[in-house]
Formats: sequence, C-alpha cells, structure tokens
Amino acid sequence: MKQPMLKRVKRVLEHEGAILDIYSDYMELPDGKVEKWDYVEHRKGAAAVVPVLPDGRILMVRQYRNALERMTIEIPAGARNHTTEDTKICAARELEEETGYRSGDLEFLISLKPTVAYDNEFIDIYVAKNLKPGRQHLDEHEYIELEPMDLEMLADPERFLAGGGRVLLACWEGEIVGMVMLELQGEGLCEALKFGVKEEYRRRGIGHALMRAVIQAARALGQTTLVVTSNHKLKDALRVYEDLGFQYTTYSDKWFQLSDIRMELPL
Repeated sequence: MKQPMLKRVKRVLEHEGAILDIYSDYMELPDGKVEKWDYVEHRKGAAAVVPVLPDGRILMVRQYRNALERMTIEIPAGARNHTTEDTKICAARELEEETGYRSGDLEFLISLKPTVAYDNEFIDIYVAKNLKPGRQHLDEHEYIELEPMDLEMLADPERFLAGGGRVLLACWEGEIVGMVMLELQGEGLCEALKFGVKEEYRRRGIGHALMRAVIQAARALGQTTLVVTSNHKLKDALRVYEDLGFQYTTYSDKWFQLSDIRMELPL
C-alpha cells in the first residue's frame, strides 16, 4: 500500500532541557494543509540492563517516577554520557550506579524505540550475568530500592495469587496508603513481602494493622511460620515486626545487599 506523502516544512525549538529538546514541527499533509505536531528529541539515547542473579532472579529497581506520581519497578537504565558512547559501556555503568553490582558478561538483547509517535529516543538493552558486588553511585537526590524478582512471577503475576498468595491493601478515606503481600512457600512456610505504608500516613497504626491482617490470613491458610526480611535501616518496619512478636534469625543473602535481617513468627 502506497503511503501518503508528508513533508516537514519547519521545525521550531520550543524548550531546551537537560537531555530532551521539545520542538513544534509544521507538517504539510497530502492535501496541502499544514498541521503543527509535537516532537521530542532525546539528545543522547539510553541503555538498560537485565541483571540476572546466580539463582535466576532478576534484580529490579524500585524508584519514584514523577510522570506517573508513584513508585515503579524497572530494570536499571540511564542516558548515555554523550552521543558516541557505546551503549554497552552505558549499561555497565548504570548497572553499578543503581544496583551496586558489576558484570564483565554483558550480552546485547534488543534495541527499542518506545515512543515513536513523537520521540526519537532509543534504548539498547543488555543482559548481565556473573554479577560481582561493587558499590552504588546514586545521584544526590536519587533514591532506589533493589528488589530481586522471580522471572516467572514477572511474566505471570497472577501465578502468585493462583498459588494461594494474598495481597492486602490499607485504605484511608478512599486512598490506598499501604500494602503487604503473603507468599506461600510450602511445608507451612510463608513470607510477608512488599510491606510498606506511604510516608505521610505512617505512625497512625496502619503498618501494625496490615501485619496483623497478614498474620491472620496466614493462620487461616494453615501456615505454621511467617517470615519477613528487611534492613537494619528500616527502623519503622522493624519496630512493627518486633511489636508483633517476630524473632530475629540468622540471615545472609549476599546477592541482595539491601536485605540483611530475617525474622520469623511461629503461627
């Protein structure tokens, strides 16, 4: 099928940003009329990386995204330092900066152009294996949490619920302000995951209520031991666990640097 002919007659810079430039493109249509289209130019291009832990889990990053006004779970990614930088070098840098791990085993996976309707950005994606502990190098106001995730869970999130898991949400005047997930791991063992309450709603008893609810759910499902993993810096969460009777146990997971505490509660 023959495509209609379009012609750009003028491009006007409307805003110059740190990595993005926004233009108005004046496009001549096949009937001779001229329309103004938005165009965003990404000056540098970007790279992303899928970090594979030795046990097969994918190391994801959780961070706040202003455009969506919420936290998101993503693979590590970032812009190139300059237009001629090899995206493999960029991917290796972003891996260590965001996760604290290095890899000399990066394999190209795919190149994406995610928003072709108005943006020229491209993202080269790599797979990183044989991870070695390094050091995070976050920007001054950048806050990232690491979260290893099972590949099957990422591909089929409903499998979590199909296996008997539960997702509990806390609501305050119609707004979801907290959550916790319950994962059944077999032989009476279960784990409370993704426990959190929005910062502005903390110290109102919401965290305690969520954990009491997940304990009740675990007992109703016939579980015998409830496990949580956390970090020594998360004082509010640890206080909730301690108040509800969780006991500290030996724990070491070198592949998840932000989790250094394990606690159990007999049910």
